[in-house]
Amino acid sequence: MTDRVYLTRTDRIVPGENNLVTLIIRGDTYPDLEPRRLFPVSRELEYITLLDKDGREVAVIRSIDDID
Repeated sequence: MTDRVYLTRTDRIVPGENNLVTLIIRGDTYPDLEPRRLFPVSRELEYITLLDKDGREVAVIRSIDDID
């Protein structure tokens, strides 16, 4: 089991096509990630997971305020 990776202000998210994003984190690039809200879904700007094409979590945004 791997530990969850949380984004910080030093990480970058670049919008792409079809609501997908590219994540640049700690020197690595992950293209075509799907942002998806985690529970509770009522918190629209908190706890957003970034999933790869196989549905595996790459990283989590704790709060939109945590990233640029």
